[in-house]
Amino acid sequence: EYLMFLDPDDYYADDACEVLYDKIKEENVDMVFGKYVFLYPNRPQTSRTVFTEDSVKIQGIDDNPQVLTIPPSLWTKIYKRTFIINTNIKFPEGIPGQDLVFVAHTLLVAKGILFLNTKIILYYRVRENDNVSMTYNRNRKYISGLIQAYVDTYTVFKDNNFEDYFSIVCDNHLPYWTKHFILSDLSYSERREIFKESEFLFKKYNEYGLEPNEKYLAYLFNLLIQKKYDESLLFIEGFSSLLKQQKTIENDMNELKKQLAMKKDELTENLTTEGYVKYKSKNLIIRTKKRLRNFLQYN
Repeated sequence: EYLMFLDPDDYYADDACEVLYDKIKEENVDMVFGKYVFLYPNRPQTSRTVFTEDSVKIQGIDDNPQVLTIPPSLWTKIYKRTFIINTNIKFPEGIPGQDLVFVAHTLLVAKGILFLNTKIILYYRVRENDNVSMTYNRNRKYISGLIQAYVDTYTVFKDNNFEDYFSIVCDNHLPYWTKHFILSDLSYSERREIFKESEFLFKKYNEYGLEPNEKYLAYLFNLLIQKKYDESLLFIEGFSSLLKQQKTIENDMNELKKQLAMKKDELTENLTTEGYVKYKSKNLIIRTKKRLRNFLQYN
């Protein structure tokens, strides 16, 4: 009677199926969904939304188009099987971003949608620099395939007479795609080819009067909209080096913090109460003397 989806390297919260099943039965809507947690190697991060309410219930997308800003997490949702069958909603085959096309289609035509803004449904494993996760596979096929997924999503909006709402998807996803594009290791010729493939999307982005929040993206988007591809490629080449360097520094800092925390825990565990007090007192004295020297120096 109902459909749910799960990727093999992720896992549901313990009560995910129970919560979604009970809610879709109780509310008699076409779809119910909640939030998820990114499981990064060093830290978890809960998905964010623009909503402050505990839950959001609408009869159709016109009631609150901002539902389209919620990340298209297919795996946090439950659907009435009859809804999917009767509307003939299918995944486009052979491209990444299939879930975006599918989820966008369901949100546009569903009669009854419930979003649980405080309920964690799924834990999403993120393996950075690991091709097991398509999210971090920035090769030519993946980058180009996402463009096709966005074009297919636009077609879904247009065919269902919701073309204006595509601006919401465009605003959320095109900057995301561009960041992946910048960090990819594509060749000069590959980047130029993909620029041409994405002309339509940047044209629509400009028509909607949108602008990225990050200044570097705003500058790059302006170049791309004007089809100044050589200038865009030169800018990307320089900026990607800075981003990769910054990422390396951040990784080094995170590793250092991790090692320091481990040393502190080890020290605290091994010291006796008396020794720990002496250790803290000694450090307090050293810090006090240092502050006193600084005070005398500048006064």
